[in-house]
Amino acid sequence: MKGNRDLGPDFLNAGDMVLDGLELGSRYTWDLAIRDMLPAKPLYDGGEGTPWVAVFIGNAAYTGVSAVANSPGSDGTVRWAGCALNTRIAQLDFRREPCLTDSNGQPTRLRLSDWVTGRLDCPIIAIEDRNHGTILSDPEDGCVSLVSEFLRTVQTSADYYAWLAKALDYGKSALAKMDAHSVRDGSGGAGWQQFVMHVKDDHGDGVSDYNLQLFVGTDLTQSDDPAYPAVPVIVDTYSRDSSYRCFYVRLTDDLLNAGTDGHPKKVWMELIASSGTAYLEYEAYNSFDKTATRLKPELGASSAVKLDLTDLGGQAKLFFPYTTTLVEIVLEREPTPLADVSSLFSFWQTGDPIT
Repeated sequence: MKGNRDLGPDFLNAGDMVLDGLELGSRYTWDLAIRDMLPAKPLYDGGEGTPWVAVFIGNAAYTGVSAVANSPGSDGTVRWAGCALNTRIAQLDFRREPCLTDSNGQPTRLRLSDWVTGRLDCPIIAIEDRNHGTILSDPEDGCVSLVSEFLRTVQTSADYYAWLAKALDYGKSALAKMDAHSVRDGSGGAGWQQFVMHVKDDHGDGVSDYNLQLFVGTDLTQSDDPAYPAVPVIVDTYSRDSSYRCFYVRLTDDLLNAGTDGHPKKVWMELIASSGTAYLEYEAYNSFDKTATRLKPELGASSAVKLDLTDLGGQAKLFFPYTTTLVEIVLEREPTPLADVSSLFSFWQTGDPIT
């Protein structure tokens, strides 16, 4: 309804390229995040010439007729966890010979970037009882004052962090209501987190047919039972390339505190993938002993590769509320049959009937 208003073939058209770029999990948003927030030299670095950024978001959704557009964990239009510029990338390398290296230069299956290394901390600032429209059409007085102060006073990194501390304190109670909104089934509410996924093979081609699930429990074998419940997630698939997907997770105390002292719960991920043809299949090497998991859905529960996310080394944690994490997964692509000449390269034998 906000598209072109001129009568003609493009009436109400917002533009295919615009809609494609704005689509959840789109290739454009992935590339933009890599370029703007995860480059070797940060764009938002707090130095001379840096852009100064502040993100305000309402803690309420639309009401009335407009409420039909509401989605969970949003201000009616924008997801709470998708607004902050606090973004990082987790890379999972399931190839036979991983190409990732850790801080010591040793091969690793998992590499997790830092949240802020020479880059501005830019979280969301919650505004009480405002949604995506009313935050501008009916601005809250305290928010107006903060914006005015930001534009007038922030000149250096010290100015910015002094202002940010004041702004976060102002939005603390509004943020607490967003946490409470995430309470479900009596579990502790801890906000939302967004994961933008890209799964590809060792040749760089996207894996379009895969299934990824998240589990919380006391033992990784629990999910071998098909009846064991996975963590509920909202999944959006990029329409032009389904190897890109967006996962929206309602965080709980179990997810945030798993593996900490006095909290025995574990968190793990399971992944299966299909090539869509009998000539190729995907494998995942989850250790360094060259033992592969064949990710064929028809093989049952044992065909899923499991990754324990409870302890990622040091103080690293995967789950942080109101942030976005990019997740890149690389699988090994192999022709079948694995122990014989590939079906892709077989030849007619003498005497074989031609059908």
